[in-house]
Amino acid sequence: MKEEGLKIENGGYTFTQTAKIYLDDEKYQRRSITTVRGYKQLLNNWILKEIGDIKLRNITEQDLEKLYDKMRKAVRQRDGQPLSETYVCHCHKLITSIFNYAKKKKWVLTNPAEFVVNPPKLKIQKRDYYSLEEMLEVFELLENCSLRFKTAIFTLFNTGFRRGELFGLKWSDITRRKMPLVQNGTTKFYTTCIINVERELIVVTKELLESPDFMRKYNVIEIVDDTLVAVHPKTDKSVRKAIVVNEVYDTLMKYKQQQIDNGFNPTENDYVFRGEENLNRVWHPDNLTILWRKFIDKNNLKRITIHDIRHSHATYLLSIGIPPQDVARRLGHSEPSTTLRIYTHSNLVQDQKIVNMMADSIYNQSNIVDNGVNPLTLLSIITNDSKLSNSEDIFNALDFLTQKQVTNDELDSSMELCKKYILDNNPKLKQFNDAIETLSPELRKTLIGGITAIFDNNNELKLDPIINLTEYNKENISI
Repeated sequence: MKEEGLKIENGGYTFTQTAKIYLDDEKYQRRSITTVRGYKQLLNNWILKEIGDIKLRNITEQDLEKLYDKMRKAVRQRDGQPLSETYVCHCHKLITSIFNYAKKKKWVLTNPAEFVVNPPKLKIQKRDYYSLEEMLEVFELLENCSLRFKTAIFTLFNTGFRRGELFGLKWSDITRRKMPLVQNGTTKFYTTCIINVERELIVVTKELLESPDFMRKYNVIEIVDDTLVAVHPKTDKSVRKAIVVNEVYDTLMKYKQQQIDNGFNPTENDYVFRGEENLNRVWHPDNLTILWRKFIDKNNLKRITIHDIRHSHATYLLSIGIPPQDVARRLGHSEPSTTLRIYTHSNLVQDQKIVNMMADSIYNQSNIVDNGVNPLTLLSIITNDSKLSNSEDIFNALDFLTQKQVTNDELDSSMELCKKYILDNNPKLKQFNDAIETLSPELRKTLIGGITAIFDNNNELKLDPIINLTEYNKENISI
C-alpha cells in the first residue's frame, strides 16, 4: 500500500545505494576530501557490511541497535583494543545524516536512528596543548632529531599551520622582505619572513582519485602523486600570509641547503618537504604523524597530536594577550568567535589572573571562589548533551561538583552522578527535566535549541529595534 507523501519508486533503494547518492550530491552539501574519505572508511569498515543490502524503508532502529552492540564488542585489529564509543558515535551520526537526507527526498517517512535506545554518545575530549615550558623542552629535544623532522615540527609550533597547510608549502611561498613598523612616531624597517598559505596537501585513496569529475568536485589544484593531491585551503580566510620569527626562516633555509648538499636542487615550484631516501618525491604527511608519536614516546612527553600543536600555538598567543581577531587571522579561522569557542581554556586562565588581581587590589582578598555554573553547562549535564556547552566548561563544572579531576573515562559516570545531585537538590530543575523527557525527540530538540540560543554568549541573538511600530503592526496584523 502506498504511504501518503512518499515517493514509493525511490523507496526501493538499499542503504548502500542511498549512501552513494548522498555522498555524490553536491547541491545538498559540499564536502572536503578528508570528510568524504572518513565517511567512506566508516561505511566500508562497518555500516555497509551490516545494513548495506537492506532496503532503506525496511531498516529499523533494532537493526541499528544490533550494529552498535556488535561494534561495542569488537576489537581493533592493529592493537587488540575495543572500538571507542566516539568511533561508534561517528557511525551513528553518519547513518542519521543519510536517513535525514532520504527524508528530505521523501524516500522514507521516518528516521530510525532517532529512535535508537541508548544511542552512542560522543566522548568529550579535552583539547590538549603544550605550555610554553613544554614547547621549549620540545625545541631543545629537536636538536637531536633529523633536520627535516625538526624543520616541520618547529614550523608548526611557530605558525599554528594545519598539517596539510605545512605540506602544501612550496619554496615560492617563503619570502623575505623589509616591513615598516611605526614606534613612538618613528618608522623603522625590519627584515622579516613571510609564509604564504595557498594550498593544502591531502591524502586520497585510489578509488577517490579515479572517481568522475574528481578535480572539479573537490577543488583540486594539482595531483602530486598517486596518494596526494593539492587542494584549495579549507576556507577563504585560510588563504593567508603569516609572518614568522627569523629562527623559523633560518631553519627552513638550512633544510633547503641540506637538500642541495644531497644532490637535489629545489626550484621555486617544488614542495618544501621531500622524501628522506628519494628527494624527488614529496614527503607523505602520514609519516610525520608516525614520527611525532615516536618522538613523544621516546622522550616521555605528554601525548598530544600533530593538530594539537596548532592548539598550543593559539593558546600561547591568547595567553600573552594577542587579540582574538589577530589569532583568528593567523590561524585562518573565518571568525574570531571560532577561535574563542575552541580555545576558551586559554581565556579562562587569563580571566583567573584578572580576578585575582581585582581581589587583591580592590577587595584585599584572594582565592575568591565562584560556585556558579554556566546555564548551558547546566543544561548539558541535565540533558546528557555535551554539544550544548564548551567541553572545558563541562569538565570544570564536574571537577568542582565532584571535588576531583574528572578524566575522559569517568565522564559518563560523573555526568550521571552530577545530574542526579543537581536534580535532587533543585525541585524546579527536576520538574523541568521530567517535562522535557515526556516530549517527542523532535520537539525536545527544538525546545533545547531555543534555550541554547538564548543563553549562548558566543552567538548572541542579533535584534535591531523596530523603526516604525505602527507600520510593523499593520504589516503583521492577523486576519
